[in-house]
Amino acid sequence: MKDAHARAQADLLNYRRRSEQRWAERARATLADTVRRYIPLLDDLDLALGNVDDGLDGHQWVEGIRLVRQKFVEALATAGVEPIPTEDAEFDPRVHEAISYAPGPDGRIVAAVRSGYTMQDYVVRPAQVVVGDGSVETQTTPEA
Repeated sequence: MKDAHARAQADLLNYRRRSEQRWAERARATLADTVRRYIPLLDDLDLALGNVDDGLDGHQWVEGIRLVRQKFVEALATAGVEPIPTEDAEFDPRVHEAISYAPGPDGRIVAAVRSGYTMQDYVVRPAQVVVGDGSVETQTTPEA
């Protein structure tokens, strides 16, 4: 009877642990899905701010859009969402999506087409990047 009781307690503890893990994974997946739906709004704000005419730069409504974007980025950061680094970075297929090749250092990111984001080591959206094809050779200077 003691062995049966000990096994039943162990089974119950294992069940609770697995159940808690499942609930945590579901919560993370739900949050990631919600974040994935809102990231295009951030893309639109970046696009709008990137296309402001020089004559309109500094107007109150442009600054208002910048502040809204900043608040949105802060809200995402509070949820644990971070941008995937692309500037002068090595291509990583786990977090980057190569959409084309261009002249540049082999395996290095030449340009970012769309920003990517991670949340607690989970890729919410991979960054779309252009990868160097190795056709640009580094020039060495002859020693004097």
